[in-house]
Amino acid sequence: VTSLLDESAELPSRMPAGPMIQPDVPAWGAMLKEYEAGRKAQPPLEAYEQGRARVTHASKHAEQARYNPLLQTFTDGSEASVREQEVTMVTRHLNRARDRQTSLESEFDLLTLRSKHPGLSSTSSTATSTAGSDALQPTSAARRELPYNILSGVSVAHHSYLPPAARPTDAELVGEPKPKLQTATSRPREHDLLSGRYVRGHEERTAADKARERRRAAHSFWETHDYDPLKCEFYNPHKEARLREREAAALAEQPHKSYRRLAPPPPKKGGGGGGGGTRRAGGA
Repeated sequence: VTSLLDESAELPSRMPAGPMIQPDVPAWGAMLKEYEAGRKAQPPLEAYEQGRARVTHASKHAEQARYNPLLQTFTDGSEASVREQEVTMVTRHLNRARDRQTSLESEFDLLTLRSKHPGLSSTSSTATSTAGSDALQPTSAARRELPYNILSGVSVAHHSYLPPAARPTDAELVGEPKPKLQTATSRPREHDLLSGRYVRGHEERTAADKARERRRAAHSFWETHDYDPLKCEFYNPHKEARLREREAAALAEQPHKSYRRLAPPPPKKGGGGGGGGTRRAGGA
């Protein structure tokens, strides 16, 4: 054993020469204790107050009292500025709507036939005024229109979108009555509501109506009435008569049917005593 220890001492050592340097690594127990202490420690009150705003009843009451719901006004002195903002917004909205109406809609009013924006110059009005009254003549399309205005019901000679020089006159509109639509109410009635009679052919049409109603009633009756369970007979007398004839024929044939169903008679057999038997040939 001593020799082995001496040999092992002579082997070269793999450890570096000099003092061994160990890193400063905390133990697991110390790390867990530090973690638990951090979870249980309470932060200072100053840091908590700085990170979160404090809401009190007085601040909320002041916010509620800023606007009076009964008077519909602000109580903090901002009523004048709010009114100015509302007036500005309404004016801006109306101006934008007016611009859109002027650019997209018709430039004339359909009822008064006046320009909606007389202060603005338009190319169509300028061209019309420079062309003269000779160019404004009633066209064939204008003459083919209705002789009255569909909005006011006034004759187109007095109320029309055309200028006065281009409108048809009252003399030209004579003989053009208002067209009537051919509807069921506009046509003459066939039946007089006061007298309750037909205007033409009352007797013949009344008889035809009665016959038609009789046929309809008969058709409805025979659809649901075929056999009377109380009288034990068919409603139709012809059908009942045919049934009686078939029953009488069946009753007359019944005896023959019963006889044919009987068994045939047994065959006759020859016997010994009496004169019914046969004699042998050559017997005494």
